[in-house]
Amino acid sequence: MKYYVLPLVVALAACSNTPAPTTDEVMSSSSEAMVEVSSSSEATVENSLTFLGKSTLVDHAGGFTDFTVDVSAAEGASFTEATMTVTIDTTSIYSDSDGLTGHLNKDDFFDTAKFPEAKFVSTKIEETGVNTYTVTGDLTLKGATKQVMGTATVASGVMTVNAELPRKEFGVGNDAYGEKLLAEMIPVTLVYQMQ
Repeated sequence: MKYYVLPLVVALAACSNTPAPTTDEVMSSSSEAMVEVSSSSEATVENSLTFLGKSTLVDHAGGFTDFTVDVSAAEGASFTEATMTVTIDTTSIYSDSDGLTGHLNKDDFFDTAKFPEAKFVSTKIEETGVNTYTVTGDLTLKGATKQVMGTATVASGVMTVNAELPRKEFGVGNDAYGEKLLAEMIPVTLVYQMQ
């Protein structure tokens, strides 16, 4: 079975409108992250799921407007006992070019008519240091499911996940479009305000 390294940077946060700490935030102790609540953050963050399509000629920014994120664990459980699920409506894809957005929906990229959903589900979260973890899970995209690994950092605040997607392993994009050669790894960033 192949493994793909996806760097994940995860920080969990709460909204600034809550005056006092509650009990739902994920925060870390020196030995393990405990699922608790706190809401002392001063800024509200806009949720986003974005990517950067790199090539030899021009890079294009894009993302998805419709996605859900769930980090669940029993009350009092450590972060290593949590499950992270990210579900993406691929038909909500957008880019910095209307023409490219239309092309991204086609079968050589995301084939959104046939595969309207992508999903990542963690299968193991292991502590590697203070507030740092290795996250392993299954990514299903365009009908292919691959086991991926990543690293996570957890702190109070907003959850931000950075990953590099091996697009060719999921059949996303061709190697070349005319003189334009596409990069094999696509940076992806998830920013999510924890509830």
